[in-house]
Amino acid sequence: MKNLMSSFLVFAVVSALYSAPEDELAQNLQMQSQLKEKDARLAAVMEENRKSEYENKNMQMSIGYMKAVLESIKSKSPSPAPPVLLSSEDGKKTLLSLTMQESDIQKTLGISGKNWLALVDEPDGKKALKIHCDPADLKEKRCVTIWLKDNVQGQKLRCSAMVRGENISTAQGSSTSKLLLMIPTPTKTLWPDVAIGTGTFAWKEVSFTTDLPFDAKGAMLMFGLQGVSGTIYFRDIKVESIGN
Repeated sequence: MKNLMSSFLVFAVVSALYSAPEDELAQNLQMQSQLKEKDARLAAVMEENRKSEYENKNMQMSIGYMKAVLESIKSKSPSPAPPVLLSSEDGKKTLLSLTMQESDIQKTLGISGKNWLALVDEPDGKKALKIHCDPADLKEKRCVTIWLKDNVQGQKLRCSAMVRGENISTAQGSSTSKLLLMIPTPTKTLWPDVAIGTGTFAWKEVSFTTDLPFDAKGAMLMFGLQGVSGTIYFRDIKVESIGN
């Protein structure tokens, strides 16, 4: 009888040891399944919210455009270009990219006849856009200006460039080396920019991001020197749309 009881206890213990891992495995599998279902529901909700956000922004853009048209009628100024409604698809879009090629620079900037602006060969074998201002010409704005052709209302833009400087002087107020956007709206003009620096410095990247209002009439890129003397070099000048 004792042998029978001992055998039963051993069997019970062994059964418990084997069944416990199986129970844990079943529970883990069930939890993983529940987590996957929750993740799927969360992803669906986030996608729906993302689409709703774009619909709201498109509505804001349309309202901003109608206000801008009414303002243009009152002021008898040209009507703004209609906005391009935003897509719910993410992704970057390059709006402007200045390669340091003679044909590209001549076509985009028309540098012929400007003694302060030139395309030059750098010691590393690459080309750069050189902008120079003599101390006697501080009242002259040595800046390149390019209107963006794309409709950019309601978008987030990133402006970037590689720059280096030689003997750039210091000045007060807004006089400085520049990389900026001019963004006119019916009520004011915005000037988002990045500080480039003074003195002499090696190649470095500068950039800034900005959100354009839905009633913006456009955007113009500006870069160069204003109210300071010295020489600044630019490469890889880009304006990208990075979201809405």
